[in-house]
Amino acid sequence: MGSPIKVLCMEDNELVADAIGRKLERDDRFQWLGWVSSGPALATALVERKPDVVCMDLDVPGEDTVDLIRGLCQSHPRTRVLVLTGHLREDFINKTIDAGAWGYLSKAEESRVIVDSIHRVAKGEFVLGKLTVAECGSSPPERFR
Repeated sequence: MGSPIKVLCMEDNELVADAIGRKLERDDRFQWLGWVSSGPALATALVERKPDVVCMDLDVPGEDTVDLIRGLCQSHPRTRVLVLTGHLREDFINKTIDAGAWGYLSKAEESRVIVDSIHRVAKGEFVLGKLTVAECGSSPPERFR
């Protein structure tokens, strides 16, 4: 087996971030790098911790997360973003994918689906959660087909 997939979470809800961390810490495919709750903390963590995947909530107070995704993808092209949010709206999906995200999931997905999706994104696969597709009917953008 290769090196574990290094995962960082940007989330303003400590309970959500801790739950993701506990799941990933039990799976030897992953190395949990912790969580941050602001753009400046994310910028520092990207340089210091060098994550393979960032799970990013869209609803972080005081942050334009679409701009953060765009900036992250430009400055750290090897780091992939998986949006994990409660906002299942097609306009949000399109904006985040256009900004460079590799996937979009509802926080209401089963934990095994979230963990599997992190793994799939790290391996270069675009992911849309089942709940996202059911709500919005989105399909993968052209660059992932």
